[in-house]
Amino acid sequence: MKRIFYFPTGRRMWFDLARSLEEQGVATPVAWLGDPRHDATARETFPDCEVVPVMPSRAGSLSGAPLWRGTHAGFWTSAEHDRARDHAIKLMDRVDWTGEQRGVTRAALFDGLVLWALALVERHDPDALVMSEPPHQPLQLVIEHVMRWLGRDVLCFAGWSIMPLMMLRRDYDGPILPAPDGALREHLRDRIGQEADAFVGRFDDAAAIEPRYMAQQRDRAARIARRDRRMRALTAPLRLALRPLGRVLGRRYAIDIDPPHASDNLFTEDRLPRAALGDRKRTIAARRTRLADRLDAAIGTDLPADYVYVPLHYEPERTTNPDGGVFHDQIRALSVLRALLPDDIGIVVKEHPSQLSAAMRGFLGRSPGFYRVIRQIEGLHIAPNETPSTALITNARATAAITGTAVIESACLGRPGLIFGHPWFEGCPNVHRVGQGADLAAILAEIPQPRGAVRDWLVTRASEVAMPGCINPSNERYFRSYYEMDGFAEAECIAATNAIAQALG
Repeated sequence: MKRIFYFPTGRRMWFDLARSLEEQGVATPVAWLGDPRHDATARETFPDCEVVPVMPSRAGSLSGAPLWRGTHAGFWTSAEHDRARDHAIKLMDRVDWTGEQRGVTRAALFDGLVLWALALVERHDPDALVMSEPPHQPLQLVIEHVMRWLGRDVLCFAGWSIMPLMMLRRDYDGPILPAPDGALREHLRDRIGQEADAFVGRFDDAAAIEPRYMAQQRDRAARIARRDRRMRALTAPLRLALRPLGRVLGRRYAIDIDPPHASDNLFTEDRLPRAALGDRKRTIAARRTRLADRLDAAIGTDLPADYVYVPLHYEPERTTNPDGGVFHDQIRALSVLRALLPDDIGIVVKEHPSQLSAAMRGFLGRSPGFYRVIRQIEGLHIAPNETPSTALITNARATAAITGTAVIESACLGRPGLIFGHPWFEGCPNVHRVGQGADLAAILAEIPQPRGAVRDWLVTRASEVAMPGCINPSNERYFRSYYEMDGFAEAECIAATNAIAQALG
């Protein structure tokens, strides 16, 4: 039986999968780092497994880190270490609410996580790492890079965004593996064909192209904005009356505001020593406002007639880091795109609609200086937020993104799509990978394949590599009608067990 490190998300299925793997004699977890809702049950079910809470390390704490005895020291001077550092330090944006984390402190935390990861591998000597999704907690990510450097098996599931299907691949950027025999039952294969028809059929109506999740995010942001306006109006008289008292109390009872696990949290040292209760909220609001102001100042209205459209990804999010691989930095992707495009073709960028949403945390993932920096790229223009994305896609020579679904939308609209990362639709007709040396002039000159080719590819691809299931609880809610089908939930655990057994040999 294989000894595995296991990174599950919060769905119950991933706990059931770990139990199924052990019962079938495929693998047993020796270290468990995942969604905290499973931690207590994992300790009871797998008493010999070390359950490592990931949230404290995410917040900057090294509490519980074991001592490292010196095994696998070559990782420190490897290229894999440098890649891990690049990704992990950027992942720390997710918790830097007030912008106080210093680079030297992030570097120190990363070094502590490397020692922690090496000590875990030293202690348990795992045969493989199994992840339900690409790692986007710093400790998970460092362990993944150590396992990759050691040449151990690294397996990662990837979900489809248009239907509840998932695939197993070697690492999050490696080859996609064939699905086990019988993974898709006949009634599900029929429904996949219907979903593929519905997906490509949406492009007959330009108004229906907006992804459902994006519409949900926009509606949620609007609801929160309305709620905040109502609360401000209702509490205005009280706040005005208490303002003099607040000034006195703020001076007399200023308090330390420390992050979680403050006693051993590296980021505690970076925080301002004294802070009034409202400072954090005001700082967050100011960061969001400053980001919006810098975007407004950078937007241009004179867009070129001949261009490649680049819808920016929302950040911080897994779709860029780590899914983008070496292109997790969008400025890097834009720079490579500029170098590969003919000089007479411009680049039109549009900000993600959720980046500035009060309901989201986009201000954590985008510096206000970002817009100033990308305008140093010759021929790059930032489109107004209200410009319809469909018009930008249909009028463009191509649409480029790291892993975004705008690329497959472009493919369905008869325009080339360019990807830098490793999305689930990699290999789709009209979709091309971009990297150093790609011949974009030849790609742009190709005659696009018809929309039906995309539909046929979806059905064929599902039959080759897909199995039923989804990654996160939010995906399960999104596709809840499937989970009302008899046997669907059972089928996904069986298929995932067989897929891992097949991959581990």
